[in-house]
Amino acid sequence: MEILFSSDKERILQGSKDLLQMQDSWKESGGTAISQSLLEGLKTYFSEDYPKIYPQPYFFPRKDGGISVEWSLVAHDIVVEFDAQGKTNGMQIFDKNKNLHAFIQFHNMLDIAKVISQYL
Repeated sequence: MEILFSSDKERILQGSKDLLQMQDSWKESGGTAISQSLLEGLKTYFSEDYPKIYPQPYFFPRKDGGISVEWSLVAHDIVVEFDAQGKTNGMQIFDKNKNLHAFIQFHNMLDIAKVISQYL
């Protein structure tokens, strides 16, 4: 079933509620609940600071309690993985054949939009 939302902000807010409801052992082989502070930080950035004209990402839980933030663009897929403390090593950019095209380190959340703009 596909759930339709009236706006990207509504999709982000609903998705964050779903992720917050996940508890420890959410996956058959384990899985740590996502921290509220991590999710709130990402939700604030993507609903308030991230440019509205850019494609909104999808959020996926990680087994370690982190979140994978992913974009599927025309020619590339972009992935930023945050650990449970909100730290990341950078942004991975893959071509549509799943080959790593680039790895970009960034210093703050505002750099995410700058990189995304280069791949639009």
